[in-house]
Amino acid sequence: MACYCSSLTLCSCDAGWRLSHHHHEVSATVYDLIGKKSVTVRTKKCQSCRTIIGPNFKNTGGALTNNVKVSTLGRADVLFINVKIGFTIRYLKYHANLFFRCATSARGVEWAFEKTFFDQTQGQPSMGWTGNFRKLHYDVLFYYLVSMEMEPLGRHLQVELGNELTDQTLQLFDQYCHEHHFPPPVPSKVTALVGDGHQKVMVKCRGQVVSKRAGRPRTKKPSKRHHGHGWFMLIDPKTGRILAALTQMKPEGNEVAAEALCKILPTYKKVDLFILDRVCAFMPGAKQMKGLQQLKYYSVDRFHALQHRKTCPCHPSKRRLQNRFGHFNTSVAEQTFSWFRSYSTVLNEMRAVRHRFAVLLFCKMHNEMMATNNQDHLNKYSTENKMKRKINSKPYSCIKKKNSKARKVMKSMKAMK
Repeated sequence: MACYCSSLTLCSCDAGWRLSHHHHEVSATVYDLIGKKSVTVRTKKCQSCRTIIGPNFKNTGGALTNNVKVSTLGRADVLFINVKIGFTIRYLKYHANLFFRCATSARGVEWAFEKTFFDQTQGQPSMGWTGNFRKLHYDVLFYYLVSMEMEPLGRHLQVELGNELTDQTLQLFDQYCHEHHFPPPVPSKVTALVGDGHQKVMVKCRGQVVSKRAGRPRTKKPSKRHHGHGWFMLIDPKTGRILAALTQMKPEGNEVAAEALCKILPTYKKVDLFILDRVCAFMPGAKQMKGLQQLKYYSVDRFHALQHRKTCPCHPSKRRLQNRFGHFNTSVAEQTFSWFRSYSTVLNEMRAVRHRFAVLLFCKMHNEMMATNNQDHLNKYSTENKMKRKINSKPYSCIKKKNSKARKVMKSMKAMK
């Protein structure tokens, strides 16, 4: 039977005492892609601070904190989420990739394992789940992902098992992504930005004050929102890279678009074109903002231009905009969000810090795929095919409202019916 224990010999406390070679032995279970196996876990203990050292964590006052560099572990090595349950690195890497490409849930993983490793002789699942497997699966999966991403920041030894992220750590990771992962190798090649908001993938509010839903209220009673209003992203129409991702705690509007632009425009000095579905309402205020003076062209994407008047100064049929356009995919935001909405079922039920971390990580992985010209995860988007579909949305600011007398006549006719 395999035995797992830490390779550390000295404690990291101020005293730096030598760790006891043998403190306690526990029978444990390790889950792998080929099933489960029984192993033994041997812990060590510091004689000074009384800290218990496990194979990949240290126990300080009941809190388990990572003490290994996960990137150096091999595929057959094991990460223990507690003393009795462990998962191999290949198991975690496989399910992390499935989580990104297929939006798999822990309930689905549990069901698949039970179907695959079913012992017909005993009539019971041979996996032998211990405790709440779905919770353990997500805890160890995020423990693996967060530890890998925190290594460049030097904070991987502060990752707590089951409570991997704090607001401060998440803010540092957000800043690191926007400075190192999101920008292309040559930022000066970015000359245009496509912005759009998506409200399907929503982060939990955690008691924060969140604005009501956009549009008219459905009932006279005040609604209680438990989620935000999705995400707003800025995308490069040439390469399809996500350059900025911000949570929307208010309905999509001019404020979040201006905040996203001011956040990344100092990095992209040659950007002078901004494409947005409601840019005709955003343009008047944007021209007066100091941080957006480098923008000279404002345009609607070709798909949403179907509901804009041709006299609108932001209509893509204008000659000055046609001359500015290159071989841009103005519908890149629609393609990206068609992939992004598949995470709504899984991410909307997660705690806020995990939700935000997963979205930033998936944006990074999306950019890595786009850099290799791999667009298999995106749906093909054709404006010609979408032109036949009726668009049900509120009129844009460039569309004139109906005459008040006509509205009164329509109301009276409905009342008579």
